[in-house]
Amino acid sequence: MIITIDGPALSGKSTLGRALANELGYYYLYSGILFRAIAYLLQTQAGYNAQTIADVEQVDIAQFLDPKRFEYRYDPHIGEQVFFDGIDITDQLKTPDVDALASIIATNSVVRDALKDLQKRIAEHKDVVVDGRDSGSVVFPHAEYKFYITASAQERARRMQGALNKKGKSITIDEAREQVAVRDARDMQRAIAPLIKPEGAIEVDTTGLQKHETMESILELLKGGG
Repeated sequence: MIITIDGPALSGKSTLGRALANELGYYYLYSGILFRAIAYLLQTQAGYNAQTIADVEQVDIAQFLDPKRFEYRYDPHIGEQVFFDGIDITDQLKTPDVDALASIIATNSVVRDALKDLQKRIAEHKDVVVDGRDSGSVVFPHAEYKFYITASAQERARRMQGALNKKGKSITIDEAREQVAVRDARDMQRAIAPLIKPEGAIEVDTTGLQKHETMESILELLKGGG
């Protein structure tokens, strides 16, 4: 079975995706880390930068996503991991620099097609929970269950502010709200696979909800057959 979880940045879909996969005993597929991984490899192995990575060569994408070299793993006790040539590169994928590069290549149709194929291979013969911006609309349009997780812009700005403050980075709520608006515009207005509510998806608004409340809501919907 495939369950997709789509939604805007900071809606809580990744946290929900992991928890739901662990609760159901499913494999969790975090699409965002795949974009970060290819961006990191293009930068460190092929010398791409913010000015050149938008026009990445297909041959470079192919070599870095070679199944013999690139591996995604998920373990409920460890979390998601990415290995390249047998080396765990996961910790290198969580920097603002890599995040910015990943946002650039996310608009590249060749990259998206390659990662769509990769996700399908990962999900083959598995029960999976997949989260992303186009999981239910493009990658797995025939998923058995689709959820669209959202929250108000104010709530998502508050979450961003809290997350950055924990990392020692001070940001005002107005600055956070502006960054959320920019990310929403970029995701929803891009020409390739824009963020939309997938056809047949059940919308869940997490504004004001605790994590366990959102989880209980999703499980009830699954129990009731949607």
